[in-house]
Amino acid sequence: MSSIYKFISLVMTMLLALTASSCSRTNEEHFETKVTVTNFKFNDVIIMENKDVKSNIYKINNNSLAKVDSLEYVSEIAYKKDASLYILLLHDENEIKKNSINILKNDKVSNINEFYYAKDLRISPKGGNLAYRSYSSQSLDSAEGLSLYGIDTREKIQFNSSVLVSGNLFHWINDDEILYYGVCDETRTTAIYKYNVKDNKEEIYTKLPKGYYTYFLPYENNLMILSRDLNKNTIYLYERDSDKIISISESIEEIYDGVYNKMNNAMYIIGLEKGSDLPALYSINLENNKVERITFDFPVEADPYGGLKVDDEGSVYYCGYTGLDGQNNEVFKYNPKDNSNSLISINPSKYRIIGSN
Repeated sequence: MSSIYKFISLVMTMLLALTASSCSRTNEEHFETKVTVTNFKFNDVIIMENKDVKSNIYKINNNSLAKVDSLEYVSEIAYKKDASLYILLLHDENEIKKNSINILKNDKVSNINEFYYAKDLRISPKGGNLAYRSYSSQSLDSAEGLSLYGIDTREKIQFNSSVLVSGNLFHWINDDEILYYGVCDETRTTAIYKYNVKDNKEEIYTKLPKGYYTYFLPYENNLMILSRDLNKNTIYLYERDSDKIISISESIEEIYDGVYNKMNNAMYIIGLEKGSDLPALYSINLENNKVERITFDFPVEADPYGGLKVDDEGSVYYCGYTGLDGQNNEVFKYNPKDNSNSLISINPSKYRIIGSN
């Protein structure tokens, strides 16, 4: 039995035992165990294949997929390989839409279940904290906003914010500071805000550029931002040190996902170009600010929700469709060193790219 399966079984057993032994319980419970993580075989990038309530986990081995695990009732995985940290969204077997966050780090298990369901798990760079969105019921109108949790302290972080965060537009920039885009309820100011979890301090990070932001991603000490203003969409690069904003493209209508590649100082995005209805993979050269489309006919369409990650060698992994049915995707690898694009899955399925970075 794999370590991750032992982890899930142990969590479920403890939850059942806790429910049976207590008539009243708090919304957040913590458990300690001797579960070991030494047998985990997650690389920088893994592939998750959805098979109804079951998910297969693959590592990438010589441009092919090698199965390393099989899980049940898990819809999302986030992990930091170097920190021996693994976080799973585990669904209730009897009420499948309900889930809980299960954290395994340094042989200790924590469970967060103070919501009906959660999504968009984001781990801080060193693995000390977690950010996520949650809902109090099945309805999207029951959104509870952004929550922060101390993985090391195993406590919810006090988040004294008056900002209504826009969707999943939030990212950690270090273990103490998180950025998020939204509007302040008190001042009605729309901006990217920064919150320091040590000082419990919120401040405006930048109000540049103008417009409504539909996407942003930190890299180094800078930001890439997609802003919509007067029916025009523009990709900007914001340089924090100089407080300078650079317009680099007006051809991209939507950005669904993005990742920074330190190896070649480039950004890779899955986006939708003006006049097109098929998302594609693009590169942004941060030396000359040039945007180039990478995929055209192979694949026909990049999967906007299939994930996008870079491994430690600088290769870019994403999912795409080889046909126009949009039912089952495949896994692709783009190598910037030789500009090659390879299909690495054997059969179409429902894949998602997950990474430690």
